[in-house]
Amino acid sequence: MKQAIIMAGGLGTRLFPSTIIGNKQLVTVYDKPLIYYSISLLIGASIRDIIIITSPKDVNDFQQLLGDGSQWGIKIRLLIQDCPNGITEGIEIAKKQIYTQEFVLVLGDNLLLGGTTFQSIAQTLIQGALILSYESPTPSEFGVLSRRKDGRYLIEEKPANPKSRLVIPGFYFFNQKVFDLLPTIKKSQRGEFEISDLLMVFADCEELEVINLPKGQVWLDIGKPESLAQATSYLATIEARQGVKLGCPEEDALTMGYISKKNLKDLCKNMPICPYRSYLEKNL
Repeated sequence: MKQAIIMAGGLGTRLFPSTIIGNKQLVTVYDKPLIYYSISLLIGASIRDIIIITSPKDVNDFQQLLGDGSQWGIKIRLLIQDCPNGITEGIEIAKKQIYTQEFVLVLGDNLLLGGTTFQSIAQTLIQGALILSYESPTPSEFGVLSRRKDGRYLIEEKPANPKSRLVIPGFYFFNQKVFDLLPTIKKSQRGEFEISDLLMVFADCEELEVINLPKGQVWLDIGKPESLAQATSYLATIEARQGVKLGCPEEDALTMGYISKKNLKDLCKNMPICPYRSYLEKNL
């Protein structure tokens, strides 16, 4: 798997007023922009071709922050979603840019920390669609996964009375069949092309695979002020205790061999004197 889509649009209403002047995926989580964590996750999974889908008003901010990705030895392309019409529309927008048999769709406000589950999946062949599941104490806030009487999967978007505590984090793996199924998805009552409706088509065809995230794997959905604060506290604790930075694209690119120490040295020269630069210079 060599390509990924990051959905980085939306209105960010749950984080209002912090999102009045900026995209949610550009909000700082501890010491770096939220989208850095998604990019680092993909770099660590050997995915070097990343399509970021965002709104017209935010595209220049992403361009300024990320450029074309070459500084990290990867390729980043920015595509525009004119209106927040749902996650599934993002696949349609990126369709002409997807050339690999499999790709992953990542929601830019999701963090996945620790473990190698994601990296392992990214190296496998996807026979339809593959999703992750995670046990949550508040399942009604997410897409909920359960089983129907015939054994096939059932996915319900934020149900008032969830049938299980298993929820679906924002990481979806697809093969090329998804492009044949996109025309069958209609707008929901919320006025969006729902990812849960698309996944249900795969479930009905018995081509939906589910992998449960193991204990110890940390998934954080940065959708609310409370979860943003929790993520910042968690990252601050881990980084202080272990002396490492999580979600650091420069370091991950160096580890993967996408950039050299000379490249990293040049990147550091263009940074102000700050803790982030000092940390990176330890790799030199």
